[in-house]
Amino acid sequence: PAKAPSLFEVTIAAYETITMDLERHVKHDAEKFKDRQYALFTGVQIHGPNGTDYCWLGKASLLIKGELSPLVLSANPTSQVQTGSSTKSH
Repeated sequence: PAKAPSLFEVTIAAYETITMDLERHVKHDAEKFKDRQYALFTGVQIHGPNGTDYCWLGKASLLIKGELSPLVLSANPTSQVQTGSSTKSH
């Protein structure tokens, strides 16, 4: 290519590909095992300087009865799960 992608661009492309593959896998699995429920968390582990590590949470979802729904994480213990819509959180 005329311009090589940056490390950030490669990381995001890998994150998006892995997220799509994981969601496709659990949906396929749910067709065979209808009672299974999943909580999916995807993101990127970041290795920092001097042995420090960080985690960027990209997406959180629930799969219940074959339907994938966003899982909203909140410090509020009364927060609810949103169902029936999909969102991108990058």
